[in-house]
Amino acid sequence: MSDQQQKIKRPWRARVVTLVLVVVVVTTCLVVGLKNGGYGKSIEIATQQMVGGKPRYCANVQLGARLSSTQSRSELSPFAFDEVKDARTFRIFILGGSAAQGYPEEVFDFGRMLELMLDDAYAGADFEVINLGLAGARSEFVAQIAESCVNFEPDLMIVYTGHNEAGASDVEGAERAAMQFAKNLHGICRAGTDAGAHVLLCSLPCHPRDLLPSAVRHRSDLAELNGVVKSVAAELRGEAVSFVDLAKVFQDRPASSIGGAELFYDLIHPQFSGKHLIARALFDVTSVLLPEGISRHKADGSDWSLVACETRLVYTDLERYLSTRRVIEMMRGSTFLNESYPPERIVELQNKADAFKQAMEPKMNDLLGRYKRMTGQHPDDWRLGWKIADYANRYYKNPRLAQAQAEKVLQSVPHTQARILLMRLAIAQGRLSDGEAHAKALITLYPDRADHYFDLGEIYKFRGEYEEGIDAFEKGIKLNPGNQSVVAYTYLAELHEALGRPGKAIDTLYDALADDPAERAARVYSNLGILLADQNRQDEAVKVLTQALDKISAKEFHRRDEVRALLEELGEMGLAKRLTEPDLP
Repeated sequence: MSDQQQKIKRPWRARVVTLVLVVVVVTTCLVVGLKNGGYGKSIEIATQQMVGGKPRYCANVQLGARLSSTQSRSELSPFAFDEVKDARTFRIFILGGSAAQGYPEEVFDFGRMLELMLDDAYAGADFEVINLGLAGARSEFVAQIAESCVNFEPDLMIVYTGHNEAGASDVEGAERAAMQFAKNLHGICRAGTDAGAHVLLCSLPCHPRDLLPSAVRHRSDLAELNGVVKSVAAELRGEAVSFVDLAKVFQDRPASSIGGAELFYDLIHPQFSGKHLIARALFDVTSVLLPEGISRHKADGSDWSLVACETRLVYTDLERYLSTRRVIEMMRGSTFLNESYPPERIVELQNKADAFKQAMEPKMNDLLGRYKRMTGQHPDDWRLGWKIADYANRYYKNPRLAQAQAEKVLQSVPHTQARILLMRLAIAQGRLSDGEAHAKALITLYPDRADHYFDLGEIYKFRGEYEEGIDAFEKGIKLNPGNQSVVAYTYLAELHEALGRPGKAIDTLYDALADDPAERAARVYSNLGILLADQNRQDEAVKVLTQALDKISAKEFHRRDEVRALLEELGEMGLAKRLTEPDLP
């Protein structure tokens, strides 16, 4: 080969090598990025924990992070079941989105009702109904959850998914969504049947009224998706897959029963009565599928009417009020298919909430007694215990009862809200070591949640451990630098000032105003003005306190008096007078 030919080939070799290296680097970055984003990882629905002195499988509280990285992401409802499945146990998994999970009253989901009906009807069997519904979950995510279920010996899988698939902007998009939905349903069924479980594919009901202009489109999309559910079930009928037409159950309810509009809160989320209707339909289908060893022990005469269910679960006007209020808050702060909820629907729900509140007030004295009596009959029902703990703290100001019940709940199931309540009670009672233990346990469960670092920082602040408090607050602010961190910034500034770092305290409060200049930052403005004045930075102090004039409400009269006095010291009498004038209506 000539020297000229070699000179020609060498650059091309170098280019090929370079190209290969580029491909390798890009591919590696892509794979790492996808893995960091949650792709390619197996989903784990449960983690092993010691509960009540024995190892159990418990809800993986981090599963919602796969759907959303926000601080307010969705989370599995609490559950715990034994590592070794007893021969008498019939294990049921419910899969789907927020409607399956039971929003807005997850503690009253249709799975809980189904479990109570089955337990009552079949003595000697132990029914475990584990709700794996997760707000925002689409069918592809539900399929991954189904694959994780195979590790836990399921007997029955109830699939209630599809609402999050509806809403395509055009016909072609709707067709693609339907095809992908069918593929995902096949995957769910394959995972269930391969594990030896029977799979129930459910059609989805929705509100009969057009609450939004998009409701017509959603109902049309849902009808098509329900057709896909029915078609997939028909294809796999010989493979332990059945179709449950819940949409038809709602359409065919007796004329004397509750009206269709009263079965839903919004377009897709059933009220208690709607969940009861679902549970009754699923009970009938499940009863046919039970093994002979269980079905031959069926009891006669079980009464699981709507009223009986409300009595057993202690579903009261207070629950109706709280649930309706939660839906109202959701409607005011979110959209459905990019449309705001109509004001008239919000007003309609507000009127109902007001009626529930008025009806419940004369019954509040006996409410706790009702829960206690039902807990006495069903001591293993940790959900009743949690209600007692929550209400004893929130409405009856009985911290001793709240603490005892919350501790009892944690002996049955890992329960985030129960642990948060115990932490708050410990802080309020000065049991800071107990509070610290609970805060650290929550951080272990939720290492990316800012609020638990703020709780820990507050505990250290009370104990005079300022450096530790600063570290905790800074970690929390780094996780969530937005407007929810205003109080944390204020505490952080106080700790820096306590350690003789006024400059750092001032910088911290300026950071707070950069993150949240809204009205809730009034405390930051006034504290910053005071710090600036103490450091003889009078011009800055006057400027900040001037801004504070429009932030401090008339209700905060102590803070108004404090700032007024400081402005007088700074010689700004005109500004001080503005603080003493009443707010205009």
